[in-house]
Amino acid sequence: MRVVYETSGILDVAVPSGMSQSEAIALLEAELASMLGVPVSAVSVGVNESGQYVYTVTQDRFALAEAAKATLEGSLVASVRN
Repeated sequence: MRVVYETSGILDVAVPSGMSQSEAIALLEAELASMLGVPVSAVSVGVNESGQYVYTVTQDRFALAEAAKATLEGSLVASVRN
């Protein structure tokens, strides 16, 4: 049996009008992974029904999931650049 811990939330981002949603998602996944020091495969970004970008970070240790949550909580505001 394998236990997996997930943390998720909403990203407050401004995406340039010329950037596609799929480009923004790929860039956000790469940036979050880099910021957290985890593989891109551990980060998932999508868009909810309200049009907000949401993230999920998956870890195999509780302490890593908690550290990711602490890093991403609060007033994380980003601007996605081309």
